[in-house]
Amino acid sequence: MDAKNDILLTILARTDALFMPLRGNCFKRTAAWERRKLFADCGIDWPEQDRTPSGRQAARREAADLKASGDIEVLGAGGSNLRCKLTSEADDGLRQAIGLNNYAGSLLWVDELWRLRDSPDGFDDADLSWTSEAALTGTPWGCDDLRWKYVELSESLMPALHRGLIESGCSSQGHCWYGLSGEGLTLAQMRAENGLATESPVLPDLLRNDERLYPLYSAERREEVTRLAKLKPLDPREISPMPLPVHPPLRRLTN
Repeated sequence: MDAKNDILLTILARTDALFMPLRGNCFKRTAAWERRKLFADCGIDWPEQDRTPSGRQAARREAADLKASGDIEVLGAGGSNLRCKLTSEADDGLRQAIGLNNYAGSLLWVDELWRLRDSPDGFDDADLSWTSEAALTGTPWGCDDLRWKYVELSESLMPALHRGLIESGCSSQGHCWYGLSGEGLTLAQMRAENGLATESPVLPDLLRNDERLYPLYSAERREEVTRLAKLKPLDPREISPMPLPVHPPLRRLTN
């Protein structure tokens, strides 16, 4: 890839890292959760790490060029405040190039979560109706050799996750659940009422259009997940949400 696509791939991977399920010790994920809530308005930090005056000038020029070409939105003035996110068109195009689900593909999961909102194997709390990754993939927890399906699921949901249509939550044991946000519920209901809802989705047999791109994306995403776990919150008083219950009150047990 050229330098332009290297930057776009890094922005995509770091965006997705921000919205990967926050498994494990939730108190080590506060910084990621905090930045996730700011993403719609603030995006992510510009990938360039050169903080010298010349490095900052180069970053501003690169950002201006990518903004002019319609690939990114610039959300900061420059230097350490330079922040950005991919445009919808660039996000979709890059995901297709890598072999990932695009926004239209993620809407299949919005429809599925709408259909499963009253499933007896889900549960409700004050905020969301939750459906487990086990139910969505058909893979029970404990099948260690099939855990990759949970990663593929999160990748397939990612365009809807970072658009705020779907929320994720995890138990202290790392089990992940997904639910529609208020905006997601509104969209899903509209799609259902207008006959736009699709059949139940399956995890795609992804075609890696360039075998080199997915490993690069995946490695950058893992590195960013690790970096986020080590960051201090922007507000020292902030804590991430408490984990979901390990044994939630499933609807079939409470109805």
